[in-house]
Amino acid sequence: MDLIGNENGTFTDRVRALETTDPAHPDTWNPQFQDLITNDAILYRMVQELGGTGGLAPRVAALEALNIGARLDALEAVNADARLSALEAVDLDALNAAVGSLSDRMDTLESWAATADPAGDGIGWDDVQNKPTTFAPDAHTHPLAEISDWPAGVDATELGYLDGVTGPIQTQLDGKADQAALDAHVADADPHPQYLTQAEGDARYTLTDTATAPSALTVGASPFEYQNPGTNPVAVIVQGGDPSLLEFSRDGTTYYDLGVTAGMVYLAPGDRLRITYATTAPNTTVVPL
Repeated sequence: MDLIGNENGTFTDRVRALETTDPAHPDTWNPQFQDLITNDAILYRMVQELGGTGGLAPRVAALEALNIGARLDALEAVNADARLSALEAVDLDALNAAVGSLSDRMDTLESWAATADPAGDGIGWDDVQNKPTTFAPDAHTHPLAEISDWPAGVDATELGYLDGVTGPIQTQLDGKADQAALDAHVADADPHPQYLTQAEGDARYTLTDTATAPSALTVGASPFEYQNPGTNPVAVIVQGGDPSLLEFSRDGTTYYDLGVTAGMVYLAPGDRLRITYATTAPNTTVVPL
């Protein structure tokens, strides 16, 4: 009976050495021979898959022919020594599983190539199936940072200033007066006749009380302070007595020495005059203005 290799068996990289004490019997030798024949069967199957007429090599070549120039350039650049060293270090069990998976993937690629490019002359745009007739984008937004040609002088804050503008912005700007109209308006002798000029306003709104006669002011104990209680300015005349200090104040807190002890002092509404004297109060007269 022959020993038959099992191409689907387990590859082994060693067999038991025969010893001088081993019995000279086929049961001693046959297990080692079986392992070696099984290894040969496994290797033969893999060689057939990689290089036989129905193996991977011609199938890979057929696919490479779709773009043979680039494929050849890539193959010529391969470091053969490094590739062989890597292959020699491969776990054959893992390689066996990978070959099976690669074979299935090659079947899928060949089926796709036959469907997509039946003439073998390359896949053109017209050969692409199920492509959309138009490429209209879905509605979406972009942040300002993704807009490369956004004007450098306009930021998001300034853009926000346009919120609330009614109608197109250009229409709004077109409605504004041009520079020539502004210049003509400024040059007009009386651009706003509905308003009073400064002279007219001064003449109309200056308050005067020349109809009221001056009146004597009774001076109390020193220091005596008089505040203009009306809405018109007044003049206060100080003379006689023995005053030593005349002072002016607008806020009732800070007082200014007038440097005189007699004369006429003008007080706006709310202003104050303070008189300091020794024993005799001066004669004081209030004159409405």
